[in-house]
Amino acid sequence: MIDINVTSDFKKIANILRGLHKEERDSIIDQVLSNETISEGLTIQYNFEKPFSKTDAVSLLFYNGLLTIVDSFSGLLTYVIPNYVIKQLYWEYFRSLKETEDNFSFDIAEIGFSLKEMSIDGKIQRLVEYSQKVMNSISFRDLQNFNEKHLKMIFMTLLAGNSAYFVSSELETGPGYADIYLKRTKSNPGQFDHLIELKYLKAAELNSLENIKTKGIKQVIDYRDSLPEEIRSGLKTWLLLFHGKFEVVIVDV
Repeated sequence: MIDINVTSDFKKIANILRGLHKEERDSIIDQVLSNETISEGLTIQYNFEKPFSKTDAVSLLFYNGLLTIVDSFSGLLTYVIPNYVIKQLYWEYFRSLKETEDNFSFDIAEIGFSLKEMSIDGKIQRLVEYSQKVMNSISFRDLQNFNEKHLKMIFMTLLAGNSAYFVSSELETGPGYADIYLKRTKSNPGQFDHLIELKYLKAAELNSLENIKTKGIKQVIDYRDSLPEEIRSGLKTWLLLFHGKFEVVIVDV
């Protein structure tokens, strides 16, 4: 799904992080993808007699152009992803990890058909149904701790690297940040962009589903109405309320 010319950079991320313990590797990926920033030191000279550290890995990502420095204080540097293309590479890497760890292959054709439906027909049902299949196929050891962050990670993983849409997480609007925004690329012949807000209700919250739904609809409307007219034109807005083992209520707002 990603341009063959930058596939080597995806492999570069994998090679750099391969030397870390799983917990350290996952910590880097989680921070970079969830927060789009990570704070670490900077290794100036590598000592190959010492174990490869998290700081060493983040520094190598920086030296290879996969992170850039935006701030520093007393040896602690703030790194961010430098551009959209590199961001997609991190999502591609995360996808490959899930496929390896869970012995599961993402269906690229199904994702493509889902994106076509979104673009041409303005519908999201097929993407949602495939996301449910994915979530029921990969491991979530503690469903009690499953939340909207995990939902967004799954959707962003499905959408990463496609050529039909530019995919943004945490789109800034007047009232706050929308979870996912898809804007058509020049190669997309369709007519619909999409703004998606994700919710996950725990068992104790199910009795409040209608109240949460009402508040969520208002939230999405406020997000949409605060956007410039040129963005709102052709924009479909969605509230997706997941609960239990990934049952879902789809609201076309």
